[in-house]
Amino acid sequence: MLNDDCLGRTLDWLFAGIATQARRIFGIKAEQVHVDTTSFSVSGEYSGVQAGEDAAVIAITYGYSRDHRNDLKQWMLALATTHDGDVPLFLQPLNGNSSDKVSLLATITALQTHLREAGEEASVYVADNGVYSETNMKQLNQAGVKWVSRVSETSTEAKTLIQQGSETWQQSEDGTVHWFSRELTLPQGGERWVVVYTQASLQRAQQSMQRQVSKAQRAWEQTCWHLGNRRFACQADACAEALRELKEKPAWLDLHTELVAHPQYAGKGRPRKDASPVSHQWQIVATVTVNQQQVAEQAFRNACWIVGTNVLEPSVLSDQHLIATYKGQGSPERGFRFLKDPLFLCLCQETRADHGS
Repeated sequence: MLNDDCLGRTLDWLFAGIATQARRIFGIKAEQVHVDTTSFSVSGEYSGVQAGEDAAVIAITYGYSRDHRNDLKQWMLALATTHDGDVPLFLQPLNGNSSDKVSLLATITALQTHLREAGEEASVYVADNGVYSETNMKQLNQAGVKWVSRVSETSTEAKTLIQQGSETWQQSEDGTVHWFSRELTLPQGGERWVVVYTQASLQRAQQSMQRQVSKAQRAWEQTCWHLGNRRFACQADACAEALRELKEKPAWLDLHTELVAHPQYAGKGRPRKDASPVSHQWQIVATVTVNQQQVAEQAFRNACWIVGTNVLEPSVLSDQHLIATYKGQGSPERGFRFLKDPLFLCLCQETRADHGS
């Protein structure tokens, strides 16, 4: 009955108990819990999970790689830590193709049960936008879980809120963080969204936009050059082709088009001065200019991001504290950096070799 799987589960149980005792001794409470996932790329051949195998066996397979190694199979890991001290509370290996929408929700649910059994209750769970969806938020709300999550800016409500902006931005004492908040009634329940940008995020967005603008301007100038080298039999054909070629241009590029008529004469050679053209060919002359005002507005929108919560009372969780709470999401990321550190991996390999595994 003693094998490496049994030993591993026993060590996990001992580790969890020691961590719990250590938190209690040092007075570290699981009030603000940060949850995240990462992937570990591996080399070699790994067969899929076979029917009848232990349910605890994870599938090492292809999936979205945080290591940017889509050519390698991987397994994933869910981690939950305390905000105070980055103490790990929960660690769960996952299939290599696990979805954050599923695994993050399962992690929060399992950890909530574990803490309640231990006589504790987290005041708020913090996660990235991987957990945010109407279904997940509705389930967390029904379970009485207080959560903080980044909201995906691709949703219609998020785009509208960022586009509208606010005339009354608030800012931190040092002037580096700016925000405004709105309460929304959504299908999953009431939520408070805080739109945030920082001086650092604005600078990154402006630099990124300048690179994007330079690349797009060169590409569209080339498109206009090729379009101008073509001739069309009628004005309608030229206009239709111009609309088709130029309809996907970015909003911050202004294209100025002009139709130039080229008369066509019968016969060869230079026509006489009094000769009348028998037809016309049409040329599209297009020029590209950058609308700097729209570039600046787009960069500003790109710099903004949204933090959402179901804690509606600012007296319980102020806007500024909400932003700081989400920024503490670096806690599990520091844990992942430790686990992925080459020195840590070498130590694990040496330990396994010493034990003959």
